[in-house]
Amino acid sequence: MKKTLFLGALAAVLACEAKSAEIQPYVGADYAYSMIKISDSSFTNKKFHALNVSVGGMLTSTLGLELSYQQSKEKKKTTVLGKTRTEYKAYALDGVYYYSVFDNIQLLGSAGLGYYEARAKFKTGLGKLSGEDEHYGLRAGLGAQYNINSNWAARLMFRYHYIRADYLKNMKDITIGARYYF
Repeated sequence: MKKTLFLGALAAVLACEAKSAEIQPYVGADYAYSMIKISDSSFTNKKFHALNVSVGGMLTSTLGLELSYQQSKEKKKTTVLGKTRTEYKAYALDGVYYYSVFDNIQLLGSAGLGYYEARAKFKTGLGKLSGEDEHYGLRAGLGAQYNINSNWAARLMFRYHYIRADYLKNMKDITIGARYYF
């Protein structure tokens, strides 16, 4: 009986806390221009166009949490030795800090953890080779957001990704996109 009363009281307290938290969820989409540093980049591309989609929530008026997925367009490169096809994917979780400058403009700072997958296929007259590089990395970003109204916002960000995998060393992104707040 004591356990039931304790669990009921705990559930009531947690429900009140969740109600008072009022997390504001949002979704976003960004175009990303990525510059990648690869240990042997003579055969692969270093600059990519990518799409980034994200879901997040404003925990307070200044702090948010964002989960994102980024997929690059496959790039082809032809050299004297053959043809290369390269692409990458990234999954990330970032904490975002919002600093209001004016009513509708906020400066942003982000930090988080990402998981990166890069793939390359190399084709020569002698045959085909392929390789993958998968690794966790740290991310940090700076940017600005213009809040158009209570639901829509436009965002510009620069991010640095510290990866240090076998071939994929680091990445820099410039992203521009929109957020929809529910």
